[in-house]
Amino acid sequence: FDNAKTARYSFTVGTGDIGMNYRCIVTDQYGNSVTSEKACITGGVKIISQPKNFVGKAGDAFSATIEASGTGLKYQWQISYDGGKTWKNSRFDNAKTARYSFTVGTGDIGMNYRCIVTDQYGVSIVSEECRIIESSKEDWELPIM
Repeated sequence: FDNAKTARYSFTVGTGDIGMNYRCIVTDQYGNSVTSEKACITGGVKIISQPKNFVGKAGDAFSATIEASGTGLKYQWQISYDGGKTWKNSRFDNAKTARYSFTVGTGDIGMNYRCIVTDQYGVSIVSEECRIIESSKEDWELPIM
């Protein structure tokens, strides 16, 4: 490229350029040189649909989903029992999928959850934080007439 010997290097990224590493070597008038750290052109992981808060009670079937775009996506759902101050990876089998589900236990009420989505190049994005909120309504049905 014509601008490969300038301080600013630019070009239109093609499909084959995703994942490419690049760096710059700067040389002064005396022949001394320094090499920049490498950088990578990534595919741009993006969250399209965020998970939502869940309203329910112990014994309910909890389910959360996330939709993301990018290549080679990996998912890791995380949970927090201290209002989002600290997070740990969920150990449920489906905690590494776009759909996360389990049966709500009494200790899960008030729990926060989120998902980290990582593309094949190691670029990660974190979803919005959501919460399991206890349902305040009693379950009842009107009699059939």
